[in-house]
Amino acid sequence: MRASRVGHARLSLLAVLVVVAAVMLSAPALAPALGAPVRGGRLVVGKPLDPDGYDPHRVTAINAAYVISLIYDTLLHLDYDLKTITPGLARSWDVSRDGLTYTFELRNDVRFHSGRRFTSADVKYTFERLLEPRTASPHRFRLGAVERIETPSETTVVLRLREPQTDLLLQLTIPFLGIIDREAVERFGDRYGSAGAGGTGPFVFVEWVPNDRTVLRRNDAYRWGPQYYRNRGPAHVDEVVYRTIPETQTLIFELERGNVHSGFGVRPPDIDVLRRNRDVQILEAKPYQHIQYLSFKITRPNLGDVRVRKAISAAINKAELVKDVQRGQGAVAHGIVQPSTLDYWAGQEQVFPRYDPGQARALLEEAGWRPGPDGIRTRDGQRLQLQFFGISASQEELATLLQAHLKAVGIDMQIRLVTLSAYFPGLRNQDYDVWSLDYPYASILEMLNLYFWSGNIPSPNRVMWDDRRTDGLLLVARRARTDEQRVRAVHDLQKVVAENHLWVPLWHRVLLVPTRVEVRGFRPHGVYGQAYYKLLDVWLERR
Repeated sequence: MRASRVGHARLSLLAVLVVVAAVMLSAPALAPALGAPVRGGRLVVGKPLDPDGYDPHRVTAINAAYVISLIYDTLLHLDYDLKTITPGLARSWDVSRDGLTYTFELRNDVRFHSGRRFTSADVKYTFERLLEPRTASPHRFRLGAVERIETPSETTVVLRLREPQTDLLLQLTIPFLGIIDREAVERFGDRYGSAGAGGTGPFVFVEWVPNDRTVLRRNDAYRWGPQYYRNRGPAHVDEVVYRTIPETQTLIFELERGNVHSGFGVRPPDIDVLRRNRDVQILEAKPYQHIQYLSFKITRPNLGDVRVRKAISAAINKAELVKDVQRGQGAVAHGIVQPSTLDYWAGQEQVFPRYDPGQARALLEEAGWRPGPDGIRTRDGQRLQLQFFGISASQEELATLLQAHLKAVGIDMQIRLVTLSAYFPGLRNQDYDVWSLDYPYASILEMLNLYFWSGNIPSPNRVMWDDRRTDGLLLVARRARTDEQRVRAVHDLQKVVAENHLWVPLWHRVLLVPTRVEVRGFRPHGVYGQAYYKLLDVWLERR
């Protein structure tokens, strides 16, 4: 198996991103497993929250992605390094010199869970459904400006774009672009993704009982897994069961008793507890691209001045946040993405201020804010007051520390915490000044498009950043014909975000997955933070 010619130098970034069979995946890169794999058993994973369902076109949550990646396959796969693109349902591909035509040659040995043969018509159906306005998919941007989709044969599909999409091949590895069975969609209608689902993945949807369990059964016909696994199918385990366990202490207890084999979303303090248990191993996904940030709604009265935003950034002790909120599990962020990420602009590390309360006070003085009798700054009779909007279950400690950091320089930050179920509806209401979210990203360009393009106001561009230069640079980056054009535009975009202090990058997250020692062959995958990707090498040692 080999990759097809990529085409014009515009896409030579794929020399970094796309390395296929000829350089594909040495065995030492895979996680070690003692002994020969044993077939059978039920792998049980505990998680704190349920998603909205498993229709890949309509959900975005990480806790949906790690189920979706088991039910569906994508045209392409992303290796553990988060850079190398390898064949998936497409065995090879070709990109035209102008970057407007993508031709994929498909495997001819793939079948859906129903037994129906997979063809190019299924790719066309899936992508047209995703792009259909009535679907209202939050993932439409991943496909770029598709003009039409052609199927010249059952094993060939052609995407024709109106304008180049620099990172399209990378986006085609994201689980939400998995190929769905149109017959299953027609059968379940509005209940697709909850009452049933159909794909070509290594596991078959059995049932979802909301707030209780999701059950998947091994697809015994599966033979087309990613090339970087030792086992390309079928999976070793008979079933995967995701149990919803909202109470952290219950999840910890179930892990320690062996009733749950692995846990997702475990808090940093509980990771420290589990490290002391000899029956539990703490596995980490490396590399991992996931940022925790503080952001501003710049149209609010007290945040329109860039000096105030920069002062807030200088007032925050990020090292203390990593130490106390994350229990040391993370790295202080001096830029909006990991420095190892493709097209990272190192200059932002000198633009975003380091912790310096003195600099923060000087900036506020320069902006006309003077300390009042209680230490809170005022200007023209108005107090420098902000509202932090956060999640009660996970952000109380973060909010309290941020409040103390800002009070020390004369800013009064009020805290409003709500439940997770009320949080995102609350964000849509736009009644806040600052908030903190985390985001797993595939590329810098994806992040910049999502959060800073004016067309995404009011969400997900909650900063309300409406800037003609930014929009122009985004277009240049998306349409770039050479690496040099793309890199220059992406660097300039990072400079815009940094110099306008639209975000305060707080810390780069780590993905730690507590797992029982009897679980063998498991290496958490960092793609979109989902950890449990395909699970083809995983087996259960009988104890």
